[in-house]
Amino acid sequence: TNRKIRRDVAMTGEIDTQGRILAVGGLNVKLETAFAAGCKRMIVPKENLQGKELLDRLSNDFKRELQILSFEEWKEAKGDFDPESEKMQVIAVDHIRQAIEIAFVDP
Repeated sequence: TNRKIRRDVAMTGEIDTQGRILAVGGLNVKLETAFAAGCKRMIVPKENLQGKELLDRLSNDFKRELQILSFEEWKEAKGDFDPESEKMQVIAVDHIRQAIEIAFVDP
């Protein structure tokens, strides 16, 4: 598409042939690594956030560093996020089209 991708975005998930983003394991470690690397947004599979498993594995201190949103919540409030803040947005998606909207730089 010749579009630029934001440099502060990380993503994890399995993509099937229909473009759906499927759940993955080890998400807590992937979040911590992305945060340590300075990422401001982490795109994750929606399936990974539907249960409490992810949140139970994160320390309370680390949870305070995250803003966890569904794609719909992110889209509604995307102008409200301060990229200079210390928090990292964790945005749950279920399709690659949503991930693209988050990751690409607006023209």
